[in-house]
Amino acid sequence: MQYSLISFSKVRRASKSFRFDAEYFHPEYIRTEKLIKKHECVELRSVVSVLTDYHSNGSYEILRNNVQLKKESDFAHMIRTVDIERDDFENDVIYIDEHAYNFLKKTKIYGGEIIVNKIGNAGRVYIVPPIDRKTSLGMNQFMIRTNERVNDYYLYCYLSCRYGQDQLAQRITGAVPLSIDKESVRSVIVPLFGKVLQRKVEDLIETHLNKSLEAKFRYKEAQEFLLSELKLVNWQPKHQLTYVKNYSETLRAQRID
Repeated sequence: MQYSLISFSKVRRASKSFRFDAEYFHPEYIRTEKLIKKHECVELRSVVSVLTDYHSNGSYEILRNNVQLKKESDFAHMIRTVDIERDDFENDVIYIDEHAYNFLKKTKIYGGEIIVNKIGNAGRVYIVPPIDRKTSLGMNQFMIRTNERVNDYYLYCYLSCRYGQDQLAQRITGAVPLSIDKESVRSVIVPLFGKVLQRKVEDLIETHLNKSLEAKFRYKEAQEFLLSELKLVNWQPKHQLTYVKNYSETLRAQRID
């Protein structure tokens, strides 16, 4: 049996909702917190300049009247975590018009921001790669920009590693769906290391993002070369509702659908 012994004063400090559930004080989370606190550390609230979300732009009614989501290409892209997971910002994406983009001024994305899922896969962390189009934050996400105390890439690396994920998981509430609120994210404990280490982390992540971008370019280049050799560039199949096949072909395939 696993158990944690917690003083009543710590329970009172645990959260504004006065949590004393076993999930919050899970032994693994307590061990993680002790390890982090062996170093100089602060709450996340003190190292961010912005922590915002889609609904910071107005009430549900105001947003509904000013923002229309579109499947067809338009003025700006509304980024979702699925876009970052697929590393695909061209296919099956959501768009908004110029009015909506300007209205959502609190959640414009420029690249390099940290994204945290609010609901469903709550606490999952992403970094927005370099982007060359106007982009706005999607729903059910928090967007974070850091201040001068830490850089974005260092904070992203910490929040997405085991120790940062333990901190976030500890603060997740609900059952279906799981969720995390803004104040809980602000209360995450972040270790403060020197600028040299932070810069090294930043350099490594930037290298990863640049290599990933180059890999996508090279793959597309190879694909276009192959299609050119096969004389299939811009080829589109004819749309037909019926097909005629020889009976001998169905015998070889052993299928008639």
